[in-house]
Amino acid sequence: MEDQGTLEMSNSFQLFQQFLSNQDQINQYLASSMQQTNTHLQMLYMGTTTNSENILTWLLQVDHLFKARKVDDDEWLQYMIIELQDAALQWYLNQVQADKSHQPFASWESFAAGIKDAFQPPHY
Repeated sequence: MEDQGTLEMSNSFQLFQQFLSNQDQINQYLASSMQQTNTHLQMLYMGTTTNSENILTWLLQVDHLFKARKVDDDEWLQYMIIELQDAALQWYLNQVQADKSHQPFASWESFAAGIKDAFQPPHY
């Protein structure tokens, strides 16, 4: 009888070890997934007028990035505001201060049109 009890205990211990191993794999996968969804988008736009930073190119890249990451349309604007720096951020802050509700853009489309008007060179 003791041998059977020892065998059952050994089997239970192996099952528990397998469970812990599977749980560890699940935790690693979830941590990796969360890290991917919470990473910085790295789509900074500074609002410079150099050839290397074109507002139309930036808007196209943002569009592709959000579609690839399956970001909801209503979240686009909130994500992109954090990506603005230098002249582009100052432009946005000026828009916020000028708007009485402090929400100058109701949608991504209105934001894209506004930033394009502000930073697209006249010859485009």
